Amino acid sequence: MAASNEPEKTIECTMLTKRRFQIKQKEIDFKDQICTMILLNDMTAFQKLEEERLNNASLTRTNSYISHEIMNPLRTVELFCGILLKTANSDEAKLLNAIMSGVKFIEFNVNNILNFSRVQSDTNKAVNE
Repeated sequence: MAASNEPEKTIECTMLTKRRFQIKQKEIDFKDQICTMILLNDMTAFQKLEEERLNNASLTRTNSYISHEIMNPLRTVELFCGILLKTANSDEAKLLNAIMSGVKFIEFNVNNILNFSRVQSDTNKAVNE
């Protein structure tokens, strides 16, 4: 007897324990008999790793956005304030210094957010290894 040419069937099932299983069924020819082989794979750990990978990718995209879309304009403002300070009178200098203080404050906070997210990402990597 020959095994059927039917492809293997894959079923995914989530149990009440929140574990995820993959069940594969395939007909095989064994000692002139058609038998059904069933494989049961626990996919819970794989799914968790995949979710963490996606979260890390999302965090990386967020960090890139923050770095590019926020930090670059801030640095431009800081640069032009520095240029204007060279020719500013005392009243203008006070205003430009206030702007630069605000820019430094925002840069400090954005850098803290970026550093915190890097530490979180590194901690997740260390736990998973």
